[in-house]
Amino acid sequence: MELLAPAKVNLFLEIIGKRADGYHEIDTILQTINLYDKISISNRDQEIVFKCNWLRPEDIVPDEEDNIAYRAAILLKEQLNEKKGAKIVIKKNIPVGAGLGGGSSDAVCVIRGLLKLWHRKIERKDLEKLTLKLGVDVPFFLHQGCCFAKGIGEKLTPVRTSWSKKPLCLVLVNPGFPVPTKMAYRLLPDRFTDRHVIDKIKSPLTETVLKSIAFNRFEEVVFRHYPGLKEIKQSLIKVGAELALMSGSGSTIFGIFNTEKDAMSAYREIKRMIPEEYKIILSETI
Repeated sequence: MELLAPAKVNLFLEIIGKRADGYHEIDTILQTINLYDKISISNRDQEIVFKCNWLRPEDIVPDEEDNIAYRAAILLKEQLNEKKGAKIVIKKNIPVGAGLGGGSSDAVCVIRGLLKLWHRKIERKDLEKLTLKLGVDVPFFLHQGCCFAKGIGEKLTPVRTSWSKKPLCLVLVNPGFPVPTKMAYRLLPDRFTDRHVIDKIKSPLTETVLKSIAFNRFEEVVFRHYPGLKEIKQSLIKVGAELALMSGSGSTIFGIFNTEKDAMSAYREIKRMIPEEYKIILSETI
């Protein structure tokens, strides 16, 4: 069985406050894009066998337990009391630690694949609870498309968009290094906002509205520690992006362009402007 796990970008991200349990309350708009990890799942007698080709030597994780997709497989097997096993092979195309949700998407893709492989079913509410155990941004990949997310990211509302039939064209630039999410949260100031922007957005979400609200609170702290990321954003705007943002807590910066032709032209220009080791990706919303 061959499956595709899509990446996501954050079209808006505001930090509302910090809870007593240490988690941060957020408002964000999540959107899947056509950048995929490829996942192969096949039968195995009892055990879960897991392999993943990491993108760079420094990305290698020595223990399977450190991979969220592997943990998803083990958690599902335990919850279902399933006797069968599976062999899971992930070919990474989504950069690691890049704010693109690759690991979370892989986890949901593995769960769906295993349910199909084992001919098992699980109630939607139980599936959502299971994915939330793996991480706060994992449940989004059960929905995909475009969603508003509130709370710690688990309160999801699918939203219609003006680009559902004519996808947004994106150029993503990844600098070749991760920004640790925990570190990015630690850098946030103690002051927070009560700016609930997404509560005021009417459906469908239009490109005009998106341009007026596009924002990521993490940029102000992450750019101080990684000034090269701010330079990437400025470069994307310079080559014609309608808007440019960091996705999640970094490290990927993406620009949105009016047409596929504009995006392709920007892709070529950006390639000449930035260091060779940076990864540049053409993509679209899905």
